[in-house]
Amino acid sequence: MHILTDLKNNTNDIRELIKHSHILLETDLKEAKRGAKKALSLAKQNNDQENTCRALNLLADIYRRENKFFESIKLAQESLKVSQATGNKKMEAAASLILGVTLWHKGEFNKANQYLEIALKLYHELNDQNGIAKAYNNLSLAYWEIGELHKALQYQELCLELEKQLKNSKAIGISYLNLGLIYEDLGDWEKANECFFRALAEKERIQDKPGIVLCYNNIGEIYLRRRKFDKAMKFFKEALRFADETNSIQNKAEVLGNIGYLYFLTDNPHSAITFYNQDFDISSKLNDKVELAETYRRFAETIISTESRRCHSFLQKALRLARLANSRKELGNTKRVFGKFYAQIGNHIEAETCFKDSIEILKSISKNYELAETYRDYGKYLIEKGAKQSGINYLKESAEIYKQLDIPYELEKVESLLIQLEGIKEKGLSLLKRITTLSGIPATIDEFLPNCLKLFQEILNFQDGAFFVFGQRPILIGNINPDEIINLSKETNIQCNPSNVLIPLKTETGNAGILFFRWSKENRGALEPIYWEIIANILSLQLDKLKLLSIAESQPFKKPLFKGVVGETEAMKKVLTIIEKVAPTNVSVLIRGESGTGKELVARTIHEMSNRAEKPFITINCSAIPETLLESELFGIEQGTATGVFGRKGKLELANNGTVFLDEIGDMSFSLQAKLLRVIQEKNFERVGGRKSINVNIRFIAATNKDLEKEIAKGNFRDDLYHRLNVISIFLPPLRERKQDIPLFIEYFLEKFAHEFNKPIKGVTKEVLASFLAYSWPGNIREMENTLERAVILSKNNLIGLEDLPPQFKAVSTTPLPITNSTGKLKEIRSKAKEERLIPLERDFIIKTLIEHNYNISKTAQMLGISRIHLYRLLKKYQINVRKNRRLI
Repeated sequence: MHILTDLKNNTNDIRELIKHSHILLETDLKEAKRGAKKALSLAKQNNDQENTCRALNLLADIYRRENKFFESIKLAQESLKVSQATGNKKMEAAASLILGVTLWHKGEFNKANQYLEIALKLYHELNDQNGIAKAYNNLSLAYWEIGELHKALQYQELCLELEKQLKNSKAIGISYLNLGLIYEDLGDWEKANECFFRALAEKERIQDKPGIVLCYNNIGEIYLRRRKFDKAMKFFKEALRFADETNSIQNKAEVLGNIGYLYFLTDNPHSAITFYNQDFDISSKLNDKVELAETYRRFAETIISTESRRCHSFLQKALRLARLANSRKELGNTKRVFGKFYAQIGNHIEAETCFKDSIEILKSISKNYELAETYRDYGKYLIEKGAKQSGINYLKESAEIYKQLDIPYELEKVESLLIQLEGIKEKGLSLLKRITTLSGIPATIDEFLPNCLKLFQEILNFQDGAFFVFGQRPILIGNINPDEIINLSKETNIQCNPSNVLIPLKTETGNAGILFFRWSKENRGALEPIYWEIIANILSLQLDKLKLLSIAESQPFKKPLFKGVVGETEAMKKVLTIIEKVAPTNVSVLIRGESGTGKELVARTIHEMSNRAEKPFITINCSAIPETLLESELFGIEQGTATGVFGRKGKLELANNGTVFLDEIGDMSFSLQAKLLRVIQEKNFERVGGRKSINVNIRFIAATNKDLEKEIAKGNFRDDLYHRLNVISIFLPPLRERKQDIPLFIEYFLEKFAHEFNKPIKGVTKEVLASFLAYSWPGNIREMENTLERAVILSKNNLIGLEDLPPQFKAVSTTPLPITNSTGKLKEIRSKAKEERLIPLERDFIIKTLIEHNYNISKTAQMLGISRIHLYRLLKKYQINVRKNRRLI
């Protein structure tokens, strides 16, 4: 029977009812409330003071969750009065705790902290470790809310340490999440990310899938704030996948909003609005005031220059909801956008007021990232208004925060504006200032050199320019013929003349490379020689710092292939051969393979090796973008097509003279396929709602994980489009069929992430390698990349261990197969391989033994109990390459 109907009026049953109702808090608040009210009524009838306090505290917590703060405070105060009268310190501590939490959510932070400190003191007196941990956690959140971040950090670290001692996995995950949020506001992105990954590990261990969604979303937000858009989208997609699996709609709303914001930041307002609408639909059903306020504010900022009436309406709603939810962060953000709105319509008094309100609010709660955005927008407004010096001062404040937070994307834009505004006519001083700033930002070689060359081009406006860096992997960045650069690289002294400039870059080990410019006619001799000497010193020091000379082993110089396409199996050798042959041409390529096998990397490699390398490479994901939006994404929209519609270029227009990568082409609608076919054939199109024909010169590379021949037979894919795209076909095998390459990928990804996160990771343990070889890798290379990124972040040693991996790897059997000095074991494995057709066990067993013995043929044959000749036959049969000096491509 139901617990409410099968209830006896005694102390134990009342306590059981309270426990049962407490369990229902997370799943059925209405039923929990009903049970708590019943328990309170029975406890009062029995004059059971302790259970009366328990029921009052539970009801107070329920009303707090319903945002009925007055009722919650009243009940908690009643519980406090009863517990103090009876001398029950345990109930007094619980009542003080819930009272503090409710006052904190109500916005009365000083009172909240007083009650939370009382609760902590009482729990210490009772030696109640669980209570102490709860008090620490809530005190941390309360101090975080008022911007006292170091106090918040101190209490949260105490909470985490205690929860670890109590071995409370759920609480440990929550504490790591809270620590991540604090570090995020402190601007320590690496520690924030590590905390979110550690929270993820805990959530995975207890199979808390809504919690997993939250972790992936928070990691994505870190990358979004740092403007690492590809990485952010990767984690948002994972969050959406788990949200859909578990129907975690509240967390899904937040993820959708973040994806919309990503599109807004990448100048794709149409897609941004689509995701904001999805976020709004979910948040409205849940009546999530904070998420609704954020969605209204983001929506308003997107349409601020086109729909002033709707923008104002949305901002008013955002402001009201932020106040109702007592979200000061959202209040500060909304005030900033209100400032932009009033500036747009020329209401300078309101604009000034809103910007200043935003600064005051965000400063008070130490939201530095948001504060930088307000400083930036307010500075721009003041400059447009004519208050140039005040505007410059605010822009400098913004730049300083972006620099502290390591957001080079925003820092570069603000500094570019500052240089123009401050009237620095001397290009040399300007260049020195910018190059010094750029050198101070952590970056890889492949990030630093293009950004550096772009900076030189922006300030000096040269005709041609290039970096050439020597070393084990020669690197060429720029638009000068490689043969010419190779000839110039023999020079050891700075050369500066009216036609060009050549600067040798010298490190402690000798010449590291050269920087070369060829001037345009109108710009000859644009810089004095002294500046080149200083720049040469700065860049040479940067080369030393980045340790560019030990990136990879030496190979004949040619324009480097795109990093990440690795492999030594025969299948991958064929792929690499095709890439090298097809890249210099303009033919269309169709890349096939399962999700995560590296289709986009191959497409980028083809582009980078082509004569279009300096032109745009545009990716269009035909499955990720809703069909209703895909046409406008491809072709763009003509201004004035409909009310409130933005006029903008489509991706095909933006890709002119470059390459378009059509990912998951098999998911494109039949009608849109016909329009794409016309572009390929006729090399022109019209924008949506437009009449003017736009001519383009584009190379198309498409990818799919579908069997397009079957799709053609079903009538889902056009035969003529298939033949246009499938001029050259490349098949990428899944990782489970190329396990020999797993050590290569481990080496590649560990080097990449150890550098990115500045960790001295040297490799993986034998158990990890065995687990990787035994695992089926359903997510292929992408799954391995994600796994090793997470492992590097979590690892506390210089070797990745099983404890650093997700649960599925620990579940894989990694017990080494017993090896005897006979061929019987190979026969046994061969027999098992026939039974389990999907996994080539014999081949894996040989690879595993080779790796364990460092690819030594004699030792491997000895351990397998076979002759060297027999082993060579097996190596040939299974296409296993045993060269020690493996090459990354």
